[in-house]
Amino acid sequence: MGNEVIVKNELEDNNIVANVILKGDLSGLSAEQRVQYYFSLCQSLKLNPLTKPFDLISLNGKIVMYANANCAQQLRDNENISIIEQTVKIEHDIIITIVKAQNGKGRTDIATGAVSVKGLSGDNLANAIMKSETKAKRRVSISLCGLGMMDETELETVPDATKINFDINTGTVDMPKQDKTETEIEYIRQNWTFTPEQSKTIYKKLKEKKLAYYKKESDKFILYIAFDLCENNYEKLKAMFPSNKINEVEELDKEFGQSLEFENQEPA
Repeated sequence: MGNEVIVKNELEDNNIVANVILKGDLSGLSAEQRVQYYFSLCQSLKLNPLTKPFDLISLNGKIVMYANANCAQQLRDNENISIIEQTVKIEHDIIITIVKAQNGKGRTDIATGAVSVKGLSGDNLANAIMKSETKAKRRVSISLCGLGMMDETELETVPDATKINFDINTGTVDMPKQDKTETEIEYIRQNWTFTPEQSKTIYKKLKEKKLAYYKKESDKFILYIAFDLCENNYEKLKAMFPSNKINEVEELDKEFGQSLEFENQEPA
């Protein structure tokens, strides 16, 4: 019995380690393990942990570590990283900064920073230009050091990311409280691959019909709402689902016992 417990614990530990390495997910670590991991990572990269070079976010149920401004600056200093080329261009209302950097060993890398400038002028446009440059420089510094994680400047492009408080002394994290409505909307998004606005519309109609999102009846109703959102166009509806979901869509239609009268026409 004792050996079985040991083997089970080892397997669980291996799964936790695998999640940290492969997915960057720290949620399976204990508070003590999070502290150990944090300090070990700082030590391996010669970073000062007291400056908190890494912060944490909650993303789709995972706890993910990302590099902040302190991290990028220390990496550049430690690895003698310098920018040797930089180009800036604007395409489709997006300013793109491309930088080429080199570390002290002569290894080079290239990274891009892109920021939307649509409708911007004056100081707002100037800030966007500088932001694009900052993104590119931080990303190339992180890449040159072999860190496979997000940079702080990328967080705003991740809609579901929420910053969480992390105590590097105790390893405790202050997870944000998620509204049940947002959880249900996120469920619809993840399982039916809708946009945020479409998911909100579907959830609103489900509430009007008093259908719980996790019940089979609402799954059928989601299909009909989606069909309505697609203006009764089968090709548009089909485009909203991954290929492995099409059969599920067709089966739900059959089970409901009514025809959606899909029209095989080109999307408008």
